[in-house]
Amino acid sequence: MKNLRYHHIGIPNVIRRDREDYFAPAKMFHTNFDDNPYGIEWLRFEPGSSLPGLVREYPHIAFKVDNLDAALEGKEILIQPNSPSEGVRVAFVVHNGAPVEFLEYDESQQVVNFPQIETQRLVLRQIRSEDAEDLWKLRNNSQIMEFMDISPMKSVREAWEQINYISRNFIEEQIPIWAITLKEDSHTDTKNKMIGYVGYTGWNKKHYRAEIAYVLEPAFWRRGFMTEAIEAVLKMGFGQMYLHSVEANVNPTNIASIKILEKFNFRREAYYKENFYFDGKFVDTAIYSLLKQDFPGPRL
Repeated sequence: MKNLRYHHIGIPNVIRRDREDYFAPAKMFHTNFDDNPYGIEWLRFEPGSSLPGLVREYPHIAFKVDNLDAALEGKEILIQPNSPSEGVRVAFVVHNGAPVEFLEYDESQQVVNFPQIETQRLVLRQIRSEDAEDLWKLRNNSQIMEFMDISPMKSVREAWEQINYISRNFIEEQIPIWAITLKEDSHTDTKNKMIGYVGYTGWNKKHYRAEIAYVLEPAFWRRGFMTEAIEAVLKMGFGQMYLHSVEANVNPTNIASIKILEKFNFRREAYYKENFYFDGKFVDTAIYSLLKQDFPGPRL
């Protein structure tokens, strides 16, 4: 199954163990699988537990999935989807007589110490699950998608999964992508609303190089917001991520995007003819790059 990732193994037993937690709805004691280097969770049930016999009597393997509902399609469901704690949904299925658990996490709730940035007019913050609808709208806007050479997002659910991917990238690799929001303005209703995003989509730590990406809602174009956001992100990249260079992958016909890059002394270092196939045609790619020593800030 796509994106099926081992999470833990649950083993029923009758031995009282140190640091057990009690889950009252199931009349069950359990150890924390995060405390075990192999992800072992010991389970001990009280009489009258409502959990199915298969779960009480047999070990189960648990997997993280990106989409719980999709993972359950066509399966024999043993325990219906439920949320035992905030930010996680779980369900059990039966496979060849064995219980299997699926867990779907809201990864954005697991992010800690995300480096929020404030500029003169903007707050660059973590992208959270509640931004899914705004991200979906951005990735379905025809003016934005004209130069991205990827398919529009099909649903808010797909946007939510993308946010989970972004969050995992930060948790595991410390690769940050920021939601662009406006600072508080009593005359607008856009406070804290994601109007775009900016950040790094890849970070080659061995070579101190990262790739930058950025999107802004067209209603906020030509007001200097993206220049302000990119400047802050480049300062973070060169200053706190210790980057030596930053690259940008651009559709050569996206003149507005190229002009923004050139404000920061990005230079075109490669041009690939028809190297990318999208929507029934081959398109060109331009690679722009910026060395730390050439970053003086934008030329406005």
